[in-house]
Amino acid sequence: MTVRNLDALLNPRSVVLIGASARPGSIGLTVARNLFQGGFGGRIDLVDPKAGSIEGRAGVRSTRELPTVPELAIIATPPATIPALVREIGAGGTRAAVIISAGLDAVQKKAVLEAARPHCLRILGPNCLGLQITSLGINASFAHRAAAPGALALVSQSGAIMNGLIDWAANRNIGFSHVISLGDIVEVDFGDLLDHLAGSDAAYDAAFRRAGLLRVLDLDELFDVAEILARAPPGLWTKWPTSSAIPGQKRRVQQRAHSFRHSAASM
Repeated sequence: MTVRNLDALLNPRSVVLIGASARPGSIGLTVARNLFQGGFGGRIDLVDPKAGSIEGRAGVRSTRELPTVPELAIIATPPATIPALVREIGAGGTRAAVIISAGLDAVQKKAVLEAARPHCLRILGPNCLGLQITSLGINASFAHRAAAPGALALVSQSGAIMNGLIDWAANRNIGFSHVISLGDIVEVDFGDLLDHLAGSDAAYDAAFRRAGLLRVLDLDELFDVAEILARAPPGLWTKWPTSSAIPGQKRRVQQRAHSFRHSAASM
């Protein structure tokens, strides 16, 4: 398990849809519409071999014609084309790809991994519903509805279960921060996503609030809080979790003069 380059997957500044299509009923058109309607503030590019206009936006014929390097690629092309596409975008600097396409056999899946590995390109899927990141306005999926924004993250191997849970949550006014379909799990797995999501700053802030902890962001704030507590009545218990022993030692020395019962923890 590793969180390397997962920021490109879960916090991208630019997205390209490879396999965009103007054909009614196609996955390429559904995903393109969802991307446009999601409200994403970053750049969205389309790769369509026919280079036609899709929802009023022009596409390019190949990834080599892209004006900038996208951080995240959404791939909805025939299975036989995908290993070469992954090799091409990886060499160009893209660091994450969501492979929506189904039908890759074992040889093709292995070829995808071999193409991605030299470039440390992360792969979600294949055969997945895609992903939604509501805080960014990204709906890079062909789910039949967009999830409402919220604080929960939904990670599912099954696209059918994901669709069902989105419906269930919508009927109860429950929203999600992330909705992620894993599909066939050739590379990015549950452990990778849980490590990344649980390690987010928002998760730490929520845990601290739940535990009644006051979080400080630098030493100046730490000393300000210490000064306030130093003026509190004698006998107050305090605990100073830090990433280094030195700040805790400084607090211990200062608090001895103020009758504090001190407990320091270095993380």
